[in-house]
Amino acid sequence: MILQSASSRVEMDRSAPDRAGDKARVTFREYGKIYGEWSKNNKRSWRTDEGRIKVLTVRFGDKRLDEISSLEIERFRDSLLMKKTKATANRYRDLLSGMFKRAIRDGHLAVNPVKTVSKFRENNERVTYLTADEEKAVHAALAPEYRPHFLVSIHTGLRWSEQMGLQWKDIDLLSGFITVPRSKHGRSRRVPINSTARSVLLDLGSARRRPDDPTEPVFALRPREAKVFF
Repeated sequence: MILQSASSRVEMDRSAPDRAGDKARVTFREYGKIYGEWSKNNKRSWRTDEGRIKVLTVRFGDKRLDEISSLEIERFRDSLLMKKTKATANRYRDLLSGMFKRAIRDGHLAVNPVKTVSKFRENNERVTYLTADEEKAVHAALAPEYRPHFLVSIHTGLRWSEQMGLQWKDIDLLSGFITVPRSKHGRSRRVPINSTARSVLLDLGSARRRPDDPTEPVFALRPREAKVFF
């Protein structure tokens, strides 16, 4: 028969919840790895998340999730404006909010500190164009194999992932449209083909290796090779 004093029983009762609480309290660095794995398996933008989580970890890495305050997040958001746009700062804020929401679901904390941190107002009307002389200069500076990518990108406005995912079944030179099967927002869209893009696509089509294969990629150079100039 084991006898325990009242004080030892109280100590045991007090320490058990404390140990459980410590186990639930993880650092941002630890949870960043957990969220990164989830993002990789569930989000198309996981590579972007991966890069941003690294930046966030530099700032919040060794802090426990429930120690990170709204004020700290707001100051981090503001500090991004030294080198990044308001839109980018908002994307970091959104990622943080998503991470904390998932952490709440996982039982690591009870309140999302990002909830009270507002977004910057973005100027979505700002568009930058190359002048004719600038376009010619960039075109001339590129290696010949990269020029079709460049011309199609600036004359269609396709995003990088959209352009490099194109297959010949997506190109309709008769109607003058490119069909993007799945855009950034998850829906298909049609992009008009102007005379410059049409000329480039005709040249690429004449050099196809598998002319009877509608799933053949439009661009022979794959993303890792061609992204050097984007």
